[in-house]
Amino acid sequence: MDTVGHPGSRVRTVHPERTARRERDRIRAGLLLRAPGLERRIVETSSGSLLVRLPAPPTAAGGAGSVDGIEIGRLPDRGRASWVVVVRRQDRASVRRCATVEQVVRSALIGLRSARAA
Repeated sequence: MDTVGHPGSRVRTVHPERTARRERDRIRAGLLLRAPGLERRIVETSSGSLLVRLPAPPTAAGGAGSVDGIEIGRLPDRGRASWVVVVRRQDRASVRRCATVEQVVRSALIGLRSARAA
């Protein structure tokens, strides 16, 4: 918990966990607005990240390079935390750092589209 104040303004307490929760809820809502079919596939993990589970393509059956899921979470970055979108594959993962909630939603949707194309 930090305190934030500006000259001439009231000092207020900032709760990073509340801010992260609100942003996570906005990310979930943005994903569902643009892709309503994800409703049953988005789960919150024990660490608080969002995981979009992807069904295995019927022909690939978990072959090399198939996408396992897309995880959206926060990573420490120079004393702060930033949102990241991780597209996990069986043999590797790609990580995209995002500055805004909207950028998180766009990056996750791009990852979903690339998973469908693979």
